[in-house]
Amino acid sequence: MWKNDMIIQEQAGCSVQLGCSLTRGSTGRTTNFETPEDHLQEALVEQWAKAKNRDAFLSHPNAAKFRSMISETHVINGTTLVCYRGCYRRPDMLPRPLPNHFGPPPPELTEAGRYNIAGEPVLYLCTTDYGIVYEKQEDNNPIKNLFCQEYILDLSVLRLADFADSNLDNFIRIVFDYTEYGLRGGNIDKSDYLFSQVIAAIVEQYGFSGMSVPGVRGVPDRRYQNIVIFNPEVIWKQFVNKDVEPICIDNILSNYQGPNHANSADAKSRAAD
Repeated sequence: MWKNDMIIQEQAGCSVQLGCSLTRGSTGRTTNFETPEDHLQEALVEQWAKAKNRDAFLSHPNAAKFRSMISETHVINGTTLVCYRGCYRRPDMLPRPLPNHFGPPPPELTEAGRYNIAGEPVLYLCTTDYGIVYEKQEDNNPIKNLFCQEYILDLSVLRLADFADSNLDNFIRIVFDYTEYGLRGGNIDKSDYLFSQVIAAIVEQYGFSGMSVPGVRGVPDRRYQNIVIFNPEVIWKQFVNKDVEPICIDNILSNYQGPNHANSADAKSRAAD
């Protein structure tokens, strides 16, 4: 569990008791355990998340249940969505970082991530600039030479599943709770991202261009969302804002002015009507 991901118990008890709902401090996602059906849903997801390999994940009965349920998932509405991508300054960024330096890595350099397998890049973006710092900072070490590039996503050509929606079915919310356990001390008896990678593959297979998920490194007064774009190798160049050069954001957290400040807007408020 990430250090900021405390559990807020909204009613007395824990996840093994009825009458309980849990809210994660990092993402703000609430999962319910108030009825026997809620507990059954968690048991089903836990069983699925412990499958032995990718084929077993994809053929599991709960994969079919998830596929059927995401057909009703809302997409992010609006015309455009402002997002950000960050990286530390690299030797190839000469004489200075430019927008073209902030694309996805080529397949041969793509490592496995939460929602992609090695060799198959996705484009990871944040809906806030400070979210980049949380994503990139290592063990509270000082930030140095971290740059942020703006993207403007055209929602008329991208179909982004909104898994940050607080009104999602409880089963889907539990699924995404479990996608966030990979590399968190083996909370589901695994130390990799296999379950979350399979979930992303199912979402892509269903015809979505990408998805919005809560950022797992947020804190209660500074949450953000990650936008994950599938197959970005060509289309990312359409969306990177070439009119705005990258800026250094080493000190952005010290300048943060609170959750109502403009730079903390979430995906829905950044999507133009």
